[in-house]
Amino acid sequence: MPSFHGSRRVRHTAIDMFDLVADFESYPEFVPFCLSARIRRRAAGPAGAETLIAEMEVGLGPIRERFATRDVLERERLRIGIVNLDGPFVRFASDWAFRDETGGSRVEFSTEYEFRNPALSTLTGPMFDHVFRRLARAFESRADAKYRLTR
Repeated sequence: MPSFHGSRRVRHTAIDMFDLVADFESYPEFVPFCLSARIRRRAAGPAGAETLIAEMEVGLGPIRERFATRDVLERERLRIGIVNLDGPFVRFASDWAFRDETGGSRVEFSTEYEFRNPALSTLTGPMFDHVFRRLARAFESRADAKYRLTR
């Protein structure tokens, strides 16, 4: 199953980065290929965790896909876990982890995915690493703008 893992040091606190990633409904403003994002349901969970049922539409060239995810936001642990509920994936799971370091924080992101449609997998699979790298840069740029840092 294809996967991607990235770790990036940023000049922002772990809680600021957590809040930025947790602000799902703002994704269309800055996340590449994100056409729309909405939260269907929000519920409090154990130990202060919050669970979202979210829906996103993404587009890459002529391809448009809508899918739903269950996002578990663990603010106290500074972790976000995401799994697909429906859409073009047999499996899609992502994890975000944030930890403070001197002068900023470390953001770790990993994902595994498998498309339902083999043709879609053949077409988009080779581009996924590029897409995830763009995603990481988009979050960092958004944090710089939101928290008033420039390169």
